[in-house]
Amino acid sequence: MKTFTDFKTFNTYFGTEPPLDNHIDVNSYGKKFLKKSEAVSIDFYRISLKQKICLPKNHPLYDSVKQPFSAFFFSSPKDVNSWCIEKRFKRYYVQFSHKIINENKHIFKKLMDFGQHEPLFLTSQDEQEIEQNYKYMLRHHQENPQGYDIILSYALVIFNFIEKLYLSALNKSSSKFNSIVIEFQESLNNYYTSQLSTQKYTKIPTVNHFASQMGVSANYLGDILKNYTGQSAIDHIHQHIVKQAKVKLLKTNTPVKEIAWELGFEYPNYFARFFKNKTGLTGWGGQSEPPSAGQTEHSKLSAQNRFICV
Repeated sequence: MKTFTDFKTFNTYFGTEPPLDNHIDVNSYGKKFLKKSEAVSIDFYRISLKQKICLPKNHPLYDSVKQPFSAFFFSSPKDVNSWCIEKRFKRYYVQFSHKIINENKHIFKKLMDFGQHEPLFLTSQDEQEIEQNYKYMLRHHQENPQGYDIILSYALVIFNFIEKLYLSALNKSSSKFNSIVIEFQESLNNYYTSQLSTQKYTKIPTVNHFASQMGVSANYLGDILKNYTGQSAIDHIHQHIVKQAKVKLLKTNTPVKEIAWELGFEYPNYFARFFKNKTGLTGWGGQSEPPSAGQTEHSKLSAQNRFICV
């Protein structure tokens, strides 16, 4: 997989104009950019307004989005992207280096909060408002490529506007997002069973695992769960691990270290700290750590003694 660490090499590969500056690059897509690419990774931030996007007939969303549409896209460092389009879309992109992000965190906080979400579909009115800001950025960038302050001011306006649109989309699409919540819960409930059937060693479940399985980004999944359940994705995962641990501790005589391994914890001591942190309980007869190999009489505690309040 190709990885691009600077604007110049990526723009050359992608087929857009060379950058005027090494830290901010504003430009339009033009008519010659690459229509098909293998998976690539870029080590900088990129926000894009794409207009007149046409989905191929074999695309999963083609039946619901047959007409050309416009959308806002965000890509962060190390994201992996590949693409294959039939017709080139139009409009603008802005690229920011790590240096710009690190020196202007107060501006980019909203960008970080937005995270790597799915493309944000735009109405014609929203599209025009964002496009106008891109035009202003492009004009000032061409006049003064190192005039970062003005570019960043327009970028902040876009970030604020995108945040408003994204939150509005969450509230308007309850049926779609509720289906995502249900799919996540089903995947979480089946996680340990599926892990044991497909691989030798169980792993601790992660947000990235479920997001990838569902075809969405981790931040996108987290926002939906937080909006509709009041809890983050990692909270749901931790609660499920605790529930599974309690069932095994109360209803089986499985040694604690084996329970830890079954739940994906490589080190039983880490499982002990995790369980105590989440419940205020320990399952080792009052000991602060799980029993050693020589303390096997403690590894099969009776059900009534498996939990001790601490």
